Amino acid sequence: MFLTALDHRFFDIPFHYSSILMLIVVGYGSFISWYAINGQDKHPRLNNIKKMAWEGFKKSCIIVAYSIFLTYVGHYGKEFLSSGNYLFGIILTVLFLLIYLMLIGGLFNRYLNNGKFLKAFDLVEIIKLLLSFDTRNFIRVLIAVVISQTFTVSVFIKIIPEIPSLELLLTFAFFFLAPFLYMANKRLVGLQVRNLLH
Repeated sequence: MFLTALDHRFFDIPFHYSSILMLIVVGYGSFISWYAINGQDKHPRLNNIKKMAWEGFKKSCIIVAYSIFLTYVGHYGKEFLSSGNYLFGIILTVLFLLIYLMLIGGLFNRYLNNGKFLKAFDLVEIIKLLLSFDTRNFIRVLIAVVISQTFTVSVFIKIIPEIPSLELLLTFAFFFLAPFLYMANKRLVGLQVRNLLH
């Protein structure tokens, strides 16, 4: 869905090219966060595209794996709530939030273990990591993550499709501003995680 929207917004780039581009962007975002967590003031260089694409692929697989559970739990929770079965609806809503926290914790745990794929699913380590966080600082990290995700989604969807001139203006604005805002948001997440761990 998002990649189809990306193709439409950015001059009908073929699907497989846009997919590879997205993997590189996601991978580069991970490297930005890693650099910030490790206290480096510079951004990573774009000199190893294969490595960034591979990192983007691994991170995308992690997000998809968690998203499968989030989708089903969210769907059935909404169904229970709308049908008046509030007990199961609330239980599934809480479960949805816990899975989302596990996703965030899994990504953090992976960052702290040199990007090892399986560390994103090590539930024991993830729970220990989440419990070690200071609540106030963790809320700041969550806010940074939500800002980053909201911005990313806003790039791929049409905001006001009924006004062509405004849509064109927004498309060009996102095209030129997106790289800077993306890097700033990923660095913000990394710096907040670094503050959380110290």
